[in-house]
Amino acid sequence: MTVLVVEDDPAIRELYRAALVAARYDVVIVTDGLSALTLIDREVPDVVVLDLGLPRVSGWDVYRDLRARPETQALPVIIATGSEPRDIREQDVAAFLRKPVDPDALARAVDRVIAHTTRRQLS
Repeated sequence: MTVLVVEDDPAIRELYRAALVAARYDVVIVTDGLSALTLIDREVPDVVVLDLGLPRVSGWDVYRDLRARPETQALPVIIATGSEPRDIREQDVAAFLRKPVDPDALARAVDRVIAHTTRRQLS
């Protein structure tokens, strides 16, 4: 299972990477919204961990773009941010984590999202 982490802070990226690798996920990291959209155009990950305050293309815009595309409309997105969710309701995302995010809590959230997605696909 591949988790795309979209985070511009290097220390936070490393914490997320370490926790998710320890949880046995393949982790791909990008540092801005434009890179996230470009990567997703090539290969859709299983889960996206998305900060909202990003350079180049904001996390808000990445989220809206993913929801507007038929091929990524159902892609599980975990919001991990210190920003207020103005346009995103918590029930519209797979999980909403307020920074500072405990790395183990992030790994548990990804585990839950993957398990939920897998159960839904089997139904």
